[in-house]
Amino acid sequence: MKENSDIKHLLKQALQLLLQNKIESVQQSIASAKESRDGDSKSSAGDKHETARAMVQIEIDNLEHQLSRLLKSHSELVQLSTAPFVKEARTGSMVVTSVVNYYISSGIGKMELNGNFYYAISATSPIGALLLGKSAGDSIHFRGMEILIKELF
Repeated sequence: MKENSDIKHLLKQALQLLLQNKIESVQQSIASAKESRDGDSKSSAGDKHETARAMVQIEIDNLEHQLSRLLKSHSELVQLSTAPFVKEARTGSMVVTSVVNYYISSGIGKMELNGNFYYAISATSPIGALLLGKSAGDSIHFRGMEILIKELF
């Protein structure tokens, strides 16, 4: 069971690092866009200038929304338990199925660890919602396929 706990711990660390890198990238993009917006002096183009400023502001707003989602995901991930024993799938669970291995955490997608592939999914994703509350030996039906839950940890 120690190995199972180690896998969850390593996946959690990898996800935290990935999210932190995305957060930093978005923060840099916001700073760059604000610099561009604020450094652009009024030109004789008038409406063209105002349109460009408005477009940059829309980009900044979108980036700030993206940053907010990333910060929320990172905060939720930090709080996840890596305890090895679970009876039912929940947020923080590793779900080994007949198809793939799911880590119910943050909707990042496919990850590789020690030559094995895992899918970091959100509990609110379609497959995550189906897995919640299920136990080893249960089956779910997803996209016309029956998926057997082999193990939970």
